[in-house]
Formats: sequence, structure tokens, C-alpha cells
Amino acid sequence: KHRQEIGDNILREAREFASIQAKEEDNKVLVLASENWNQGVIGIIASRLVDEFNRPTIVISKKDGIAKGSGRSIKGFHLYNVLELCQDILINFGGHELAAGITIESNKIPEFKLRINEISQDFIKEDDLSPELKVDVQIPLSNINFGLVKDINVLEPFGIGNPQPVFCSYKNIISDWRLVGEKREHLKLKIKEGNKTLEGIGFKLSKIGKQIFSENKVVDLAFNIELNKWNGTENVQLNIKDIKTIF
Repeated sequence: KHRQEIGDNILREAREFASIQAKEEDNKVLVLASENWNQGVIGIIASRLVDEFNRPTIVISKKDGIAKGSGRSIKGFHLYNVLELCQDILINFGGHELAAGITIESNKIPEFKLRINEISQDFIKEDDLSPELKVDVQIPLSNINFGLVKDINVLEPFGIGNPQPVFCSYKNIISDWRLVGEKREHLKLKIKEGNKTLEGIGFKLSKIGKQIFSENKVVDLAFNIELNKWNGTENVQLNIKDIKTIF
């Protein structure tokens, strides 16, 4: 339990660092370092962040001027080969295409971050940073209700090895949409199929919204099904993962 809590706290902190780095154009590889992070969990944290941000991630634990890092990669970015091109900065390294470990002097971490990102410009295209979405099952909107949400929640906790199920539904009408959030980067939708209307939220999907929506667009959707609790009421909400227009 205690180790789990430590891991959760580190993940929270590392995730904050990662989201700042990921916003910067030049950072296709996330290099995150702290003195507060336990070396025993950095590999797991790197895996989680690769899943969330879909970019190669190296999580580094600093101690007494020497740092140890654990890296995880994405398809098409050979982590070991790239580390070979940085070996003059590293004390040592080992691993393979998708996972590796490094030892480095703490004061060389900024130089390492710069170098690995310079190299990555040649290897990683923008498309590589968009994860492939695996859909588990097709479902008509009429079958989505509180009972189904309860059945899905029996499968919790979701995470690595037990991902949240992804559903898809075809030929849905978007009867209403708007941008929400402080920076207006999320998409709020009303989705209609026959007599059934459901609400959907698409985090960070404002770009898609602007590109494809006029009123009453017909779309295919991929989504998780969740309960949205707000102001004392509960309703079933689709957490939209991807949208494709048909016409």
C-alpha cells in the first residue's frame, strides 16, 4: 500500500512535468528528473507516461550528483540506438529498442535532454506521436445506460494490462457542440441516434471540432463510457477518444 502511494505521488508529479514538456514543439522525447523519485518505481512511471503522452520517455532519479534513468519508447524509435549516439554524455547505458536504463552525472541531464531531442527530430514524425486506437466493441447508443456503466466498472482498476474498454458507434448525428475549458481546448457534444441523445466530452479535441463540425454532422465515434457526477446529479457520458466524419 505504502509503495503504491509513493508511486502515485511520483506519477502525479512526473505527469505535471511531462505535460509542460510535451507542449514544447522541440520535445519529442520527454526527459524528466527529480531528487524525490524512488529508483524502484521509475520504470513503471516511464511506461505509464508513454501510454499517456505517446512519446519516448526517460524518467530519472537523481542522488548525490549521479542519476539513474529508466526509459521506455514507442514503435519506430529505437531507444538503444539513440542512446548510443549520446554515450559521450552518459556514464553507462543498456537495454533494447523499447526499454533502456542509463546512468548519468546529474549536471549533464540538461545537455542529454537537448541532444536526445535533436536526434529525435530525424527519427520521429508528428504522426508517430498520435497513438493507434484499439477499439474493443461496437455498440448502438440505445444500449448505453447506467446498468452498462456499472458492468464496466466491475472491471476496475484500469491501467497497464487492464485498459479501459473502448467502444465505437457508427453514423451518429452531432446535434450540438461547443468548446469548453479555460483555454477552450475541450469539446462538449450532444450525440443523437434515433430517439436517444447522450452527452460526450472530448478532452483536447477542440482542433477536430473546429475542422469538422457544422450542425448535424454525421460521425463515427470511439469512446469510453463513464458516469459524470456534477452538482449532485449523475449522468452517463461518452469520453470521446476519436471522431471521423462520414458526410
